[in-house]
Amino acid sequence: MSLKEYRLLMEAYNYGLVEEDFKLHRLAWLIARVAPAKRKSGKNIIYQFKSFDRFYDHKAALEELEKKNSDREPLDPAARYGAYLKKKRKEQNNG
Repeated sequence: MSLKEYRLLMEAYNYGLVEEDFKLHRLAWLIARVAPAKRKSGKNIIYQFKSFDRFYDHKAALEELEKKNSDREPLDPAARYGAYLKKKRKEQNNG
C-alpha cells in the first residue's frame, strides 16, 4: 500500500468516525425527546434543545475534519521539493 493510498484510507476512516458520531448524537436526540430531557414552564413542557442542530452541529464537525485534512503536507513530490527549497532559502536568509 502506498502512502497516498494509506492517507486516503485514513481520511475515509475519519469521515466514517464523524458519521458514526452523527448517528450516536441523532439517537441520543431521539431518546431525549422520549425521555425527560424537558422542563416545565407553567403548564407547558419545553424541550431543552428545540432542534437537532442545536444539539449537534454536524456541519461544524465535517468542517473541522476538512481543516485537519488540509493541514497535511502535500503528497506530490514536486510540491514537497518546492516546500523544501522555500524552507532552505528562508534558513539561508535568516542564518
